[in-house]
Amino acid sequence: MICNREGTRRKKYLEMENRKKDHKPITRVMCQAKVIFHYDLILQKWRVTKFEETHNHDLIPLKYIQLHNLIFEYGFSENEWLQKTYGIKEMWASLYLNDNFFGGIRTTSIAKCYVLELIHNFNEALTQYRTNEFLSDFKSLFTTPVLTTYIQDIEKQAADIFTRSMFKEVRCKIEEAGKLNVVTHSVSNNKVKVRINKYRQPGRECEVQYDKATKKFACDCHLFESRGISCCYIFCTMRHYHIDIIPDTLVCTRWTKNAKKNYVCSVTSAKTDSENIADIRYGALATLCFTLSELASKNRDDFMEIRDDIFGLIQKLKKRHNPDSNVLSNVCLVGDPTVVKTKGAPH
Repeated sequence: MICNREGTRRKKYLEMENRKKDHKPITRVMCQAKVIFHYDLILQKWRVTKFEETHNHDLIPLKYIQLHNLIFEYGFSENEWLQKTYGIKEMWASLYLNDNFFGGIRTTSIAKCYVLELIHNFNEALTQYRTNEFLSDFKSLFTTPVLTTYIQDIEKQAADIFTRSMFKEVRCKIEEAGKLNVVTHSVSNNKVKVRINKYRQPGRECEVQYDKATKKFACDCHLFESRGISCCYIFCTMRHYHIDIIPDTLVCTRWTKNAKKNYVCSVTSAKTDSENIADIRYGALATLCFTLSELASKNRDDFMEIRDDIFGLIQKLKKRHNPDSNVLSNVCLVGDPTVVKTKGAPH
């Protein structure tokens, strides 16, 4: 049994840019309080094997705990639904899998998967992966992010160079550079040495070396060597010496928008720019259609409405691209038969 404030919220939900609603209050604070017990088959008793009673947060006062009071007050202790809900502890995987390795599985239910289902699911996952890649390329190539840092010249260049996902990481480093202070700096034969510390952490310093001739940077944190992006100390040095252009030595080709340019398959190398753009648009539309299909298929009225609207759009586009063609309405829909006028009564 673990505390209800165990764990933490995923970082991606805290940094979501397209959020429409405000953040919900933080309820999980990595509390380590827990009780681990097991059933001793020899003694036929439950034994507690580990007990951690210390909470890293204030406990809820009793006046706010109403569930158990309501159960006994209204006589729900023998309620069938409550017994079923709280009796099936085998499905509470967090209790049974807390200190054991189960390959990331957090439920005790076992999914039955056959070979055909496996192949189908694999193809679906592969299609979704390619669609997401097309959508990511579309966002990187044809959308512009909002500039939010104080060094907008460097931020704008980073947005033009790096893919959207990597640009977010670079922008975080640019923002962190605002919390840094230059302690000492020296220049000798076009080589600059700068010592930098963080705000309210004066004892933690980092040294950045900059060669003005070759425009190469080197930092003690070695983030560029391991991750391929510039660290906040390098951006702080660029700000201090009024460097408003990211040098090529700080650009890792792997994270740029043109990373695929030199590794294109021979089958697609003959495609023109317009064909590549069409593929990217196809991926973006396919992602939207997946979401639309998932929502519309759950209700019959929604399904009928969306189906008719999509058919109308298809006929509209066909008529636009080929005005001379005779487009029949509702040709693909199953409905009432077409009424045919008679030629009149025979003479």
